[in-house]
Amino acid sequence: MTAMHNKLARHSLERAGRTTSKQAGAGLLEVLIALVVLTVGLLGLASLQTVSLQLNGSALVRSQAANLAYDITERIRANRPAAAAYNIAIDEDPESSPSTLAAADLAEWRNALAATLPEGTGSVTIVDDRVVVVIRWLDSGDDDIGFARDTEHSFEFRTQL
Repeated sequence: MTAMHNKLARHSLERAGRTTSKQAGAGLLEVLIALVVLTVGLLGLASLQTVSLQLNGSALVRSQAANLAYDITERIRANRPAAAAYNIAIDEDPESSPSTLAAADLAEWRNALAATLPEGTGSVTIVDDRVVVVIRWLDSGDDDIGFARDTEHSFEFRTQL
């Protein structure tokens, strides 16, 4: 009986090895589809990271503009008797060799704007005890991710002395 048993076991093993499956190659197709889905997901993640870095850079510049607006208003408050001397238009150049504290403050502020912001400039308008500070700069975006290149931005800060 053991010989017959061995023969049947061998026959069933041979038959199992010979059976053809109608799903031949389906595993490879599933792997390829999974790779395509994974690739699309990773490309989307890379695009999201690029946009995030661009927007974080813009937010940093806007924060610096706000800090520089606060800086000039605090300088005006510190020299309140000469507050009217702080008026300067956006296209007006400050004195090259300042003779007053207000002129020195404006020159330092404009230098800080130019050094901190891309092509940064600003204006200060004082009427009575109201101060309006406008700061402008160019934000060079990336055309490849849908942002316009060299967009002019401005930040306006209003306060009362």
